[in-house]
Amino acid sequence: MEEMEPVTGVKKVSPAIILAVVAIVVVALIVYASNKASGSAALNNQNVPVDENGVPLNINDDSGSYTDPGAVTDPSTAPAPTPAPATTQSATFKNGTYSAEGDYSAPSGAEHINVTLTLKNGVVTASTVTDGAAMSPISQKMQADFIANYKTMVIGQKIANLNLGKVSGSSLTPIGFNDAVAKIAAEAQA
Repeated sequence: MEEMEPVTGVKKVSPAIILAVVAIVVVALIVYASNKASGSAALNNQNVPVDENGVPLNINDDSGSYTDPGAVTDPSTAPAPTPAPATTQSATFKNGTYSAEGDYSAPSGAEHINVTLTLKNGVVTASTVTDGAAMSPISQKMQADFIANYKTMVIGQKIANLNLGKVSGSSLTPIGFNDAVAKIAAEAQA
């Protein structure tokens, strides 16, 4: 048998380099999992909200607000809204300020949101929503996003027609809001 000559020009990879590469991959996976679990992602050194699938929501210019790229912008293609709370178009409502707690279910469990509406001639003239002390960080974030962006969809609307869908990426918090609105409408009916 012939003795083989050692191969020249090929260097062994140091175990330290292999360990460093593995560490970088592990850190990247941890950051990805953390961003997905927290509902935000780092984008250009800014935390950006993400949807349920971990996809970053669109940034609206310099306003700092975000939109869901999957949200319907053409009303003619929007799905049919859920029926309004248990009231009729001809119902009359007493003027005043009413409060109720709205309930909804999230993956983390039962959640609540506190809603106060001021009504005049059946129209919402003022609204305040406070979070229901959500335990889950994702629920806390979704409630905060909802609270920051819901008012323009509520003020000036007839309570009989008030029924919100997805708001700022939050699809569950509006369910709690709608629950509270139904309770307020029932209380305010003349």
